[in-house]
Amino acid sequence: MAAKEENPSDPYVLNRNVAATARLNLQHYIWKEEMGYLLHPSIPNDRENLRVADVGTGTGIWLLDIAHNLPASAQLEGLDISLDQTPPTSWLPPNVSFHHFNIFHEIPEDLVEQYDIVHVRLLILVVQNNSPVPVLRQLLKLLSIGSSLFGVPKKNQSFTEFWSWPAEPGGYLQWGEIDLPNRRLVKTDSQNSSQSLEELRDGVSALLRSPYSSWPADLAEKYEMQGMMNVIADKRWMRLEYLSFVHANHLLIQDEIINRVAGEKMAQLQEVYADAVVESRKGAAWNVMHMYTVGQKAVKKAQ
Repeated sequence: MAAKEENPSDPYVLNRNVAATARLNLQHYIWKEEMGYLLHPSIPNDRENLRVADVGTGTGIWLLDIAHNLPASAQLEGLDISLDQTPPTSWLPPNVSFHHFNIFHEIPEDLVEQYDIVHVRLLILVVQNNSPVPVLRQLLKLLSIGSSLFGVPKKNQSFTEFWSWPAEPGGYLQWGEIDLPNRRLVKTDSQNSSQSLEELRDGVSALLRSPYSSWPADLAEKYEMQGMMNVIADKRWMRLEYLSFVHANHLLIQDEIINRVAGEKMAQLQEVYADAVVESRKGAAWNVMHMYTVGQKAVKKAQ
């Protein structure tokens, strides 16, 4: 397999071919099964005319899946630097669309404060310098300022009370990540070898622009530092019955990264990879914590 050509303007380090597309779709259903939801239960989703964005949409699978659970009046928009993995436009529901978008560029004016719900998942290989804050600030710019979801006085609340209230929650952000640095090695037998799995972890990490980042574990704290309200961190270890599926998915990701390099280094890592696959089949795997961090944009009202 040829190494992926570097594109300095594209921070995505993985492939966008047919195999990668199938892997992303498998990954989506693993997340859905493990977390038990597409949208956190704290996020209201029954209001008419919701506007929803999926940033880094990939294949668009999350957006197409959640569309079944939202009112028909909802507008769902997938945003990504590349749309190579999304379905043809003519195959999409009428309320779903996809648009080119670079999270590291200035947010287009027509997208600022437009979304009631923003979903993003697995930017761990995209976030730079072990800090999600620049990306988080960009995502906050997309969120509505409260006039859509919470734009009328509450029952028995006067307009004077309504406008004197210091802050009103705006749109919701749901960000899914994995905690790679704190992964756990799980074995069916303590005597099972894991040497190659550990070598593979270290070898692949050395290839990345930003090695396995520690920031996902503290994402809720970053939300609060940006003034977000009603922050929830839902963290879960993968259940053992699904561990082989998610581990296989991670092996595929490592294989994609290995095939970005060339020459002797690729050959060495491919040999380690083959041995790691054997160890996996004999009952050794990495269990990685999956997490969704949810919060609302807090908006200071004019007095």
